[in-house]
Amino acid sequence: MAEKDVTEKILMLHADVAAQGSLPAGDATCENLPAGTAAQDGLPADVAAQTPPAADVARKITLALVDDIRLTVHHMRNLPPETRKLFISDMGFVADSLNEGTFEKRRNQKIVHVKALCEMMEALTGDRRFTEPAEELLQRQQERKGVVMCEYIDMLEAKGEARGIIKGENRLAQLMQILLKEHRYIDLNQIADNSEKRQELYRAYGI
Repeated sequence: MAEKDVTEKILMLHADVAAQGSLPAGDATCENLPAGTAAQDGLPADVAAQTPPAADVARKITLALVDDIRLTVHHMRNLPPETRKLFISDMGFVADSLNEGTFEKRRNQKIVHVKALCEMMEALTGDRRFTEPAEELLQRQQERKGVVMCEYIDMLEAKGEARGIIKGENRLAQLMQILLKEHRYIDLNQIADNSEKRQELYRAYGI
């Protein structure tokens, strides 16, 4: 018999027992529920076999009638520091990143689920830099039985610096091509060692 049917039989049983005076209406305590009620009330054998002892019946009745669930919903991007401190595992990294844009306050904390954290950060930010170090981090975790956040931070910063260098080189090459095309040889000579001039021309050409 389905669990739903068994539960309905139990609730019917409780009502019948209360009506007979053996159990006051609304009272589902273990002390007041007669022992062996299921069998004594003439329930079908299959129901009786699935029906637990009287004390368990009382608990099930109580749980079926009482709803004391409480849910508190927090927006991850608006968590105060005292709330974020309650996160002691990897979710703390995510909460700090969403609220402060950095992992620095947890740089000495151990990463438990390396791959999951990397993938979650990429999903939240759209930045693939977060998953690029995943394989190396996993290898370190297996070799040393653990990875600390500062290692992840160093890898991310190195990736950012490398990308910054490449981006800077591409901007300079683009500017040089424009100046050569326009025969601006004096400006071309100046940008070699004058960063202010380079920035001026970047803005002027929208580079």
